[in-house]
Amino acid sequence: MEIPTLETDRLRLRPASLKDAPWMFTLRSSPAFMEFMNRPLLKDVSEAEAFLQNVLDRYANDTGVQWILELKSTGEPIGYAGMWRWEKSNRLAEVGYGMDLNFVGHGYMTEAVKACLAYGYEHMNIHRMEAYARTSNKASIRVLEKCGFHKEGTLRHCVYFEEEFFDLYLFSLLSNEAAVGR
Repeated sequence: MEIPTLETDRLRLRPASLKDAPWMFTLRSSPAFMEFMNRPLLKDVSEAEAFLQNVLDRYANDTGVQWILELKSTGEPIGYAGMWRWEKSNRLAEVGYGMDLNFVGHGYMTEAVKACLAYGYEHMNIHRMEAYARTSNKASIRVLEKCGFHKEGTLRHCVYFEEEFFDLYLFSLLSNEAAVGR
């Protein structure tokens, strides 16, 4: 099965491709973009290719689906979003996303996440969506709240990255609570 292209009012969510590697490298080699990602900066475009191959493999193995977000008006890629960890047997998936910082604050990510949620609930038979956000990542927390997620709690010192511990908030949204796509 092919990854479908989704559309919202302002965005086209299209399948990722290895051709996106130069753009993805630009994003994931930026310290400002990666501030809350708990992952090292990419050092070479081949690492972006490996990242994208992982995205494609997850879909092929029924363990996740990600889209590249493009502005409908220009076709310019501005971010990515989808379900990183899909556990079919538990009807559970983890939502993840990243936005080019030049486009933050316009509601694009909320729009994209709502489209991803609708697809997950309606076509992937997901019941529980989870999301994790560093407690200091105000923009991500705002997106999750706008999408209807509930904060379940704080995972204290859950991540150790670059010699520092970080707390994460755990959010969830159940299919019967979601107002998206219905």
